[in-house]
Amino acid sequence: MAGEKPHYDALPMHFGMNLASAIGGEEFMGITLTAVVIDGDHAFFDAGALHGRSQAQQGIQFSRDKADVPDGARVAMVFLGVRDTEPETAHYEGMIACALLIDRAAGTGWRDLTQEAMAMRRVLDGTVNLDDLTAGERAALQRALEEPLGGALWRNTDAARQAAVRGPIQEVSA
Repeated sequence: MAGEKPHYDALPMHFGMNLASAIGGEEFMGITLTAVVIDGDHAFFDAGALHGRSQAQQGIQFSRDKADVPDGARVAMVFLGVRDTEPETAHYEGMIACALLIDRAAGTGWRDLTQEAMAMRRVLDGTVNLDDLTAGERAALQRALEEPLGGALWRNTDAARQAAVRGPIQEVSA
């Protein structure tokens, strides 16, 4: 079925959940590492991306050569670092975007494993780099980041990181 978007099973999140249940992931050096997968205008937390097993990646044979996936659709993964575990103080810290190409019909995809590994490491240091995200991907990412724990993580995140998610201001000519 060409052109049909896949269905992802995103779990509902609410303030009563603890951080591990709300976003999944693994803890390193006091930071919970997790990921948001953005496929079109749909974004969802999927800690499986830390191991190359996100819902978007399942059933796909990946190549290291983009030329092997000429009809691939862009899927973005944003690796996230969350500092602290209590809703009152937990906040997003590191955020780095990586892109994949996926051709669901052919069951093939492209990804840069080195870039993903480096991104996960740099997220632990609090690095933020979302430059490659489109405006639509940024909007989807922000919606996903505002969801866990009743929005507490997003509210606790500093203004500079929130601005990085929103992206550069686009000037409109009159």
